[in-house]
Amino acid sequence: MKKRIHLALLSLVLVFAATGCGDKKEEEKTVSVQEDLVEFVNDELPAIETYRSTAVNSYNAYFVSEDVDTAVFLSDLQSTMIPNMETYITELTAVEVATEDVAALKDLYLQAAEKQCEAMRQVATAISEQDPQYLEQADTLIEEAQSLITQYESQLKILAIDNDVQINGSFE
Repeated sequence: MKKRIHLALLSLVLVFAATGCGDKKEEEKTVSVQEDLVEFVNDELPAIETYRSTAVNSYNAYFVSEDVDTAVFLSDLQSTMIPNMETYITELTAVEVATEDVAALKDLYLQAAEKQCEAMRQVATAISEQDPQYLEQADTLIEEAQSLITQYESQLKILAIDNDVQINGSFE
């Protein structure tokens, strides 16, 4: 009789243990594209945006005036802009998303950031080596990055519409 009770209890424990594991896996699968998209765009990206905006805004500031001190520009590229972009890329890579749609969106944005960072490296090399060919490569990378950002924005709009997410504001 005791053996039957022990077997019954053991069976119940195993059933509940298996059910508990199943619930966790099911819970992970139930993250909707809508929830994932909102978390990615509203929480994850803003948390790391300072790195990217600092790098890009600093970079763009050098092209406002025609009088650029290339030594200072090179120093800022190496000490601030490129390291900030590298940190941004590292942080963006570490962002976890739950759905394939948002993963594809993240990948577009990551590729754009990597091209922007590489363009900054090419500009630094052009200044260091005084070789304008690196500037041509940088221009190409910037164009490719802008194309990827445009794709990202288009894909974001489509996902937002398809998943009933309202986008407030505008894209930079």
